[in-house]
Amino acid sequence: MNSAVATLVAAGASPTQGQVTTLAAAWTAYVTDVNAVEAANAAAVAATANAGGGDVSVSVNSSAFTTKGQLIAALREAADVLAQLVGIK
Repeated sequence: MNSAVATLVAAGASPTQGQVTTLAAAWTAYVTDVNAVEAANAAAVAATANAGGGDVSVSVNSSAFTTKGQLIAALREAADVLAQLVGIK
């Protein structure tokens, strides 16, 4: 999709219909991929929540955080997302 967007940006105010169609197809593929990832994540979370005791594993890329506050914020956000996926308020 990046190349389709770059092509439209380069075309400026006068993109061709082919360029627009290419971007629309790339966008559709992107949305399909995002939906598939979200569905897979929801299924994984549901399976984890329903598996013997609902254990959850967390993997952290230590190079992504430079402070404890950043790590805590990321973990809180992950907890919020997981809670929504499994229907916990």
